[in-house]
Amino acid sequence: MGIYKQKDRKGNTRYVVSKYWPEQSGRIRFYMPNMALAKQLVARIDHSIVQGTWRDLKAELAGEAGKSDKAETVASFSSRFIEERCRPRMRTWDDYERSLKSICRQMGSVPVNSVRRSHVMQFMEARRKEVSAASVNREVAALKSMMTYAVDMGLLEFNPLIRFRMLPEQKKAFHVLTHEEVDALVDEVRSPITANMVGVIAETAIRIEEAVDLQWADIDYANKVLTLSKTKNYKTRKIPLSDKAIAHLKSVLRYLGNPWVWATGQKTRFKWPRKGFDSAVLRLGIPKIGFHDLRRFRATQWHKYGLEVRVISELLGHADVQTTMRYLGLSRDLVDRVKDAQKRELEDQFREAQVRELAAQALTSAGNKQATGK
Repeated sequence: MGIYKQKDRKGNTRYVVSKYWPEQSGRIRFYMPNMALAKQLVARIDHSIVQGTWRDLKAELAGEAGKSDKAETVASFSSRFIEERCRPRMRTWDDYERSLKSICRQMGSVPVNSVRRSHVMQFMEARRKEVSAASVNREVAALKSMMTYAVDMGLLEFNPLIRFRMLPEQKKAFHVLTHEEVDALVDEVRSPITANMVGVIAETAIRIEEAVDLQWADIDYANKVLTLSKTKNYKTRKIPLSDKAIAHLKSVLRYLGNPWVWATGQKTRFKWPRKGFDSAVLRLGIPKIGFHDLRRFRATQWHKYGLEVRVISELLGHADVQTTMRYLGLSRDLVDRVKDAQKRELEDQFREAQVRELAAQALTSAGNKQATGK
């Protein structure tokens, strides 16, 4: 039917009509106060499509939507974007919120349907005087996501920031941790919970968000496997557990009835170990690192001892093997060599399939000749 319920910013229930127009002419998304009116609108749309008058109805509804959304500015829509899209779906929604606050300080009063690339270029020029290019790019990326949502909600026909050129960023040489540094870091962290978490991440290369969400049911001690069901790309993956990782996990204090591995009580869980981690790094005097560097440490160790890049990519949860190559700090030449190897592999598979097909045809032909000879 194309109708579903949704909460608005005030917590009130509204009914969203979402349908596609014929001939790939876009999608309508219209808000109705109750189900009866939503069904009536769906009936009007279906009837207009059957009668061939849907273009007139589309123009009429677009006019009504324009009137209702006339006051929708970047500032007001950013709040809606955070509440309706980011908070329910994104673990790091607060990053988007911070980025959009910076956007709104300069562009908040601009109507969403009036945003142009020139607005964003002016924002970047002014913002670049305050923060790094990487920070500016993250903020603009949040705005691009918000504009895509505006298209989904029917406020815009297209996203004006598609293929918008970001600022060039200075690539920093990252510090790859050694075994000695990781062991020293685990010993230096004062919180036992954070120390064991650091040890587990360094052994399994899981993300900090995945570590925080870890539950006892995810750990299979018998088979030495960790199952991650809450991941960044929503794909479940399994990580082999080393003896060192198991030792860290078994050192964690377990509270009866609490499903979370990193817990601070029978009903609470440990949420963010950043402060204790940063303090330990500072005391050790090693280059500034983050939890992602523990993932990079494990990935480089796997690669050093013969694990294939494609396998490492799966263990890290990367959608693209090129991301893994950059993660490992490998050269562009090696990236190209891996891509060439993948291409040759596909070509070999294709040739083998052709040989099998020709062999099957030859056998069929020989069988037909024998039957004819008889």
